[in-house]
Amino acid sequence: MASSRRLFLCVDCGGTKTAAVVSDEAGNVVSRGSGGPSNFMDVGMTAFLRAVKTAVEAALHDAVGTEVSLPTSDSLLSAAWFGISGCDSPASIAALQPPLSSLLSLSLSNLIIANDSSSRVAA
Repeated sequence: MASSRRLFLCVDCGGTKTAAVVSDEAGNVVSRGSGGPSNFMDVGMTAFLRAVKTAVEAALHDAVGTEVSLPTSDSLLSAAWFGISGCDSPASIAALQPPLSSLLSLSLSNLIIANDSSSRVAA
């Protein structure tokens, strides 16, 4: 199911919603998706991952033109950037890296996680 074009993901994970944006390598917004609250310190890891999955699957569906169910056998993305509410320490980042890497079928080297205060792009 690999896409013929390089796709990049930006996700803003906040206390009220999750906003995902897929762009191409020229920086053009290809699609958007949304999900429920995703401050992982408030909602917990399971609800956090569910909200992210919902938002990213919706954005990828529109980007590739077919239903997407994460995780996929091969990544549809070249890289992903997450701004996550409640992610305020290296320990938080370390806790989120493995499940997000697995969900997106993306290597850790192509996954960036930061606090959501720097992620107003997706919102």
